[in-house]
Amino acid sequence: MATTADSQIEAIQSMLASGHRSIRIERHSLVIWGLAGALLCVIGEMLINHQTLPERWQRAVAVVLLLGGVIFSACWLDFRRTRALRRSRDETVSFVQGQVLKLWWLLLGMGILLNFAMVFFGGGYMSYTIWIVLIGLGLFVYGLFSEQALEWGGALLITLAIGMLMFKVPYQGMRWTAVAAFGVGMPLLGFLVTPSGRGVMRRSAESGLWLLLVAVSAWALYTWTAPTRVPDLPVVSLDAFKQQTLAPKYQAVTLPAGTSIPIRISLGGEVIESVIEYPMSITLKKSIDIVLADGKPDGRFRVQGGPWQSRTYDFRLRRLKREAHLGVQGPALEIDLQFWTRP
Repeated sequence: MATTADSQIEAIQSMLASGHRSIRIERHSLVIWGLAGALLCVIGEMLINHQTLPERWQRAVAVVLLLGGVIFSACWLDFRRTRALRRSRDETVSFVQGQVLKLWWLLLGMGILLNFAMVFFGGGYMSYTIWIVLIGLGLFVYGLFSEQALEWGGALLITLAIGMLMFKVPYQGMRWTAVAAFGVGMPLLGFLVTPSGRGVMRRSAESGLWLLLVAVSAWALYTWTAPTRVPDLPVVSLDAFKQQTLAPKYQAVTLPAGTSIPIRISLGGEVIESVIEYPMSITLKKSIDIVLADGKPDGRFRVQGGPWQSRTYDFRLRRLKREAHLGVQGPALEIDLQFWTRP
């Protein structure tokens, strides 16, 4: 009799738990959305950049069209597959799942809006981390009404994004970490979503393994696609470069510390006349090696023999301070710029 009573109590508890977690997210949904996110991270910068689309409004429109098109396609595939699967099981979508789905779309809409705004107001360095946080938040909310694995997965994604910002991961490192988190992490998370309860220790072990696989995948992708890998090139001094009569297609030139570099400044705008100034120059505090392709810098450089870097991702304006004065000598404008070669 005791065994029968215990079985009935366990059955009741299982029914209550099932009622509290009334949402079921299908494995194929995590695969579809994960691959869609990875695809966007891979092709986004290949299609939308300053070379292919020089005007801001062009890039802004392209961002909305690309994100909207891929997200809509993922939604259509997910909807068709989920509807067919639910019909085969004679199931319907619960009211709670419908409301959570609205939140999911709200988060995706926020991501598109933020990327659109970044084209005009900057902040693109955090684009990938923002998307990871938004997707992690959506999975966490799903997990509150579904399986705990989604809660853990969402929390790990949010932690991963915050960690990248805290440790100042290079921009390309963030990009490939997002590819790994979406393309590897989310499909893998689908296999961790099971209706059976699991203890904290097992969930912790699974989370650690999940995080390890994502980190290794991100590191492998970043290393394999590193734009700053430079083959063995002849490194010549600036004086030797000036004396060359027939330069090779690729070479590296050393600009020693103390080199003076003239700057051409062009100013213009709505309320000021256009003017071009030449006399200004900057002086290098450290030696820099730059890679030349057909006699022109191709954007790769290194400081004092350090690791090779890319101008596109590693040369950043960290401070822009503007101060206006109006005194007895008339108006004056002071501008303070600070550049860094670290991410």
